Amino acid sequence: MKARFWIIGLIVLIIVLTVVFGVWKPFAKQSIYELYSLARGEVVSTVSVAGSVVSGQSLELGFLSPGIVKIVSVKVGDEIKKGDLLVALNTDVLNRQAAQARASIQAAQAMMYKAQNQLRSVDINVLNLGLDSARIALENAQRSYQNALNAYNAGQGLISGSAEIARVALNNAQAAFTSTQSNYNRILSAYSSGRATIADVQQASAALTTASAAYNMAQAQYQAAIREEDSQRVNSRAQLDNARSALNSAELAYRLAEAQRSQSLAPASSADIQSAAAQVAASVAALQMVQAQIAQATLRAPIDGRVVSVNAKPAELSRTGQPAVVIETAGEFKVEVNISETELSKVRVGQVARIAFDALPNVFATGTVAAVDPAATIVMGVVNYKATIVFDQPVAGLVSSLTADLEIITDSRPDVLIVPRRALVKTANGYIIKVLQDKQVVEKSIEVGLLGDTDAEIVGGLAANEQIILKIS
Repeated sequence: MKARFWIIGLIVLIIVLTVVFGVWKPFAKQSIYELYSLARGEVVSTVSVAGSVVSGQSLELGFLSPGIVKIVSVKVGDEIKKGDLLVALNTDVLNRQAAQARASIQAAQAMMYKAQNQLRSVDINVLNLGLDSARIALENAQRSYQNALNAYNAGQGLISGSAEIARVALNNAQAAFTSTQSNYNRILSAYSSGRATIADVQQASAALTTASAAYNMAQAQYQAAIREEDSQRVNSRAQLDNARSALNSAELAYRLAEAQRSQSLAPASSADIQSAAAQVAASVAALQMVQAQIAQATLRAPIDGRVVSVNAKPAELSRTGQPAVVIETAGEFKVEVNISETELSKVRVGQVARIAFDALPNVFATGTVAAVDPAATIVMGVVNYKATIVFDQPVAGLVSSLTADLEIITDSRPDVLIVPRRALVKTANGYIIKVLQDKQVVEKSIEVGLLGDTDAEIVGGLAANEQIILKIS
């Protein structure tokens, strides 16, 4: 009985399931497919990157030679016009060097004129006057020497006469002293024997004292005469020697003036002319170099723009290799991006880019790839290549360093058969796609052209208006 009951229940369940499946199946066939009708459109392939807005032209301005900063006339943020003064160095030393160089040129030109025997009449007159002056000086020196020689010879006799007079006076004083002393001794002896009085002794003693004093004075005068004679002889000799030296100098000056005049009037050799011309050229080159340094000591704005950096400070040393001022072009901007090495082969100069800005949500622009740097840069260990995109039209509100989001259109196919890329199935032999034909799923091998970001170009294997299966639920 129980077995029969289970058999009847199983039959009923099968009948119910059959009925339910038959009712649900038509509705299931209408909802299990997400379909797409093959149509014509545009396929676009892009490379998406983020970059920064930079000035279209940024210039680093510095000095070729170091120097002390004298004037800094700008600050960061200043709007400047072409030709405006930015920074100037102190040129006092250079100005002195320029003056010295000009003097060197004049001296070198004078030497060249002389070498070319191009003396002016005034130059010849100067040479003649110089020679005449030297001759007159020589004649005066000759007369002075002769006078000094005559005075020296005459003075020798006078000197000898004075010493002789003093010597005679000394001899007379000595003789008088000797005689007086003998008389004193005689009277003193007579006084001892009673033949002379004390008054006689005193008188003889006084006479001896006077004679001794006269003798001492005569000795002193003689010694003084000898010393005076020596001094006069030395002075007289010195005066004669000075006159001789002056004569020698005058003779030398005259010979030099004569030689200079002869050399100046003599025709120069070709070697002398070439040497003088080379000296002129060297002096001119030195002046030009100093003038160039003076010109380079002043920085002026080469373009209209804005100051973004100032490194120079008054009274401090401006160093070579370091920009004193950095300026950027007013109103001209570009975008710089880093392209990864995997995307580099897709990006080429001339491609169009769609640009948006984080800080300007309602501003959109287009641009063109202007350059791709062939040299790689490594950012955080990743190899990148810098690309520059210029704007097709000016964009209002831009400033340097804004973040920009770009889609660089690397390829496109307008007016072609397209399908969403998610409908493609890649196989070892190419691509297949599933279509719905007579309510049946059919796989077709297709030929694909450009693979875009979201769509793919269908070159062959499908007909227009075919129902493409995108998803089976």
